[in-house]
Amino acid sequence: MGAGRQFVDERRYDYWREAVCYYFQPEPSAASEPEQFQVWAKALIAPRGELYTYASGAPTEGSEAISVRPDRGDEIDIGLVLAGIRYHESDGEPPHVAGPGDAFVCDSAQASRVRWTAHRGVHLRLVRAAVESALGGALPPAGVLAGELGKGRLWPFLRDHLSRLADEMSSLSRLERSLIMDQTVDLALAALRVVGSQWHGADPSAHGLFVIAHRFIAQHLGEPDLSVKRIARALGCSRATLYRLFAHHRLTVAAYIRERRMQWLYHLLLAADNRASWSALAERCGFRDLTNLPRRFRRRFGLTPSQLRERARRSLEAEHPV
Repeated sequence: MGAGRQFVDERRYDYWREAVCYYFQPEPSAASEPEQFQVWAKALIAPRGELYTYASGAPTEGSEAISVRPDRGDEIDIGLVLAGIRYHESDGEPPHVAGPGDAFVCDSAQASRVRWTAHRGVHLRLVRAAVESALGGALPPAGVLAGELGKGRLWPFLRDHLSRLADEMSSLSRLERSLIMDQTVDLALAALRVVGSQWHGADPSAHGLFVIAHRFIAQHLGEPDLSVKRIARALGCSRATLYRLFAHHRLTVAAYIRERRMQWLYHLLLAADNRASWSALAERCGFRDLTNLPRRFRRRFGLTPSQLRERARRSLEAEHPV
């Protein structure tokens, strides 16, 4: 087990995408000028898992994304955003947006698209068998698991633990790092067991139905007429069953749909090549009544849609002055 170093030579971009960050393979249009990519990273490597803490600039220009290579399917990353914004979109799922203090999950077997702003983060890499054993079953979509993990009663403990470890990793002795790493893995697995027990504490088929509901919502998120009645009909269950299913996860169907639309809109507003108005983008995300949307958006993200678009524009101009 050992601490990593700061990567500042010509190999830093390749190291970052191959080792630290989920085995990225840049899309052809996304690999421009990697020598300008600035990053530092430190790692703890142990038999039960690997821990990475890092800071980086945005790895691509504008809104270009990076594809996760699905050839390392035995590894799952459980992470925490310390600063900046991270976007993760799996096939058939709307983007999952994680900001400071939020959990994220990366399943290396899922074909995904990931990008971020300049940011800091920390993640724990575990083998799939350990994660599935803790959950008591197969993994749901990464965004679903991240959302559930972030609402779990052990997440505040895991979040604070990861944050402190990221700050103090270099000051620990070899023995201390070994002990702390074991504690980190145990705490992460305990947090996953809480999520799994919540899923499996209801009807034995509830977890599968819950995942199917998430997928149906993701596939039809941009349709304004998406409703509880329509979802229940598609799933072959009653509306009462659907309400109970989401309530078991401390959610309402309407609030979940609204949050996923909010995250999708946030993602679109930051796309540098997107010239559509914020209202047009909101309609694409399925929002019908736009009157109160700026106020709700600001309450959720701290900025109105127009303010976020302007911040993204200024940031792009600062990174690529004319």
